[in-house]
Amino acid sequence: MQAYGRSVIVGLPVKTISNILFRSLFIQGAWTFKNMQYVGFIFSIAPGIRALKAANPQIREELDSRYFNTQPYMAPAAEGIYLNLIEQGNPADAARVLPSVSCALAALGDSFFWAALKPILCLLCLILGLASWLWGILAVILIYNVIHLGIMGWGFWEGYMNGPQGALAVGKIVSIERSEKISLLIPLLCGVCLVAAPGRLGVEYFIAIPVFIISMLAFYKKINFLLIFYGLFILILIMTIIRI
Repeated sequence: MQAYGRSVIVGLPVKTISNILFRSLFIQGAWTFKNMQYVGFIFSIAPGIRALKAANPQIREELDSRYFNTQPYMAPAAEGIYLNLIEQGNPADAARVLPSVSCALAALGDSFFWAALKPILCLLCLILGLASWLWGILAVILIYNVIHLGIMGWGFWEGYMNGPQGALAVGKIVSIERSEKISLLIPLLCGVCLVAAPGRLGVEYFIAIPVFIISMLAFYKKINFLLIFYGLFILILIMTIIRI
């Protein structure tokens, strides 16, 4: 297996990197069933390709497959890896490595963002809403954006500077094991929601606490967290309707 690393020949300027990251926010803007995020990927890396070719006309790219798909927040890491290999004069390696890297990053990003971070922060917003702390909700939204934008920028830098090895660094931060540990907060926050609900929804504590215990046991039994999360949402919605 060929080793890749920090061997930057040209070096993209900060303005170009900023442009790539900004475009990456719209990577799903031209999503299709056939090509998935391919158009968004090409659109995102276009400033980088232009800058590399302007500095070194011998640089070329080979992207035979018109398919690209990954977790949106992980896309900049894949873009950085691709540009790193193109810059080093390995277009064939870039085309070969991209599919496997994007799939691996997709699995990591889905488990960290969709299966852990987003449900936790949504539950926090629900708790803060029940407590009428609207500024707290805005703070949670700000935290989420700081985390995902930070990982996007850092992931691109790791990928661009270190090539495929950068994906390993990103994987350590958003690993499956870390996502599983963070997701332990989901049943806890579900219980907090139900305990916080009595003052608002007329739910007795002797009902809320057992539901929390059941949700915790269900989590440890590996029951899909979505059943717990959306089950809580539906339960509170029904109780709200009944009270109205």
